[in-house]
Amino acid sequence: MAMDLSDYARLIGMEVRERYGRFRGRIVGLDMTPNGEVKGIVYENDGVILSRGIEAFRVREGYVEVGPPSIFRAEDCMSKLNLLKLQFEAIYSGDRQGPMDSRALTDEVERAYNEVKATVEACIRSLEARRERLEERKRWLLRLLLSMDVVKKLGMVDERGYLEAYEALETELFRVYREIEDTSIFVAELSAKLEDIEAIKSGAKEAEEIPEIGFPEIKVDGHNLAKEIIEKISVPVQAEGEAAK
Repeated sequence: MAMDLSDYARLIGMEVRERYGRFRGRIVGLDMTPNGEVKGIVYENDGVILSRGIEAFRVREGYVEVGPPSIFRAEDCMSKLNLLKLQFEAIYSGDRQGPMDSRALTDEVERAYNEVKATVEACIRSLEARRERLEERKRWLLRLLLSMDVVKKLGMVDERGYLEAYEALETELFRVYREIEDTSIFVAELSAKLEDIEAIKSGAKEAEEIPEIGFPEIKVDGHNLAKEIIEKISVPVQAEGEAAK
């Protein structure tokens, strides 16, 4: 849903939560252009002032969630695909009631679907690229955990320092695992939803292309048919003289 300046202004003072639990803060301002266009939110986190563009946050119930733009785009794409799937099912179903110009509606929904499909395919590519970056971050964190074990064995860090560092790294690693899982789920769900819609369209097209089987019209002349039957079953009557022979 589109938001205007007054809607954004109501966000000031609201709590900010990072999607994967990395931090919480509070919105302290809006990043705006000279003509009043809102580019993003400004929030405070442990005394540090940060900003996020409008594509990197969503307004939830009672708070604002910040996170990866590709994940938020994936959520938007899923909502659009679900709606389009329902429309295709309604158009091609045989149990709808009332008059409906199926051809006009199909063309309109088809155009909307083609636009959304291009956006979804771009979103999937973005998610796959993000997953690769997350996999690299995961490997980096695993190397850091290994290095902590090494310096501990060498006696270069005390037990308390080791435990605090290890816990921080491990917590971030778990967050990255969650991000990878989210990304993979969205890639799979978006791809499956596209396949579902294509299957609906393909099935409807095949139904339209099946030719009707016609039978030739057979005209029967009742008088001639009866005459032919009588001639075939009749026994010729022989003359008495011929029969005696």
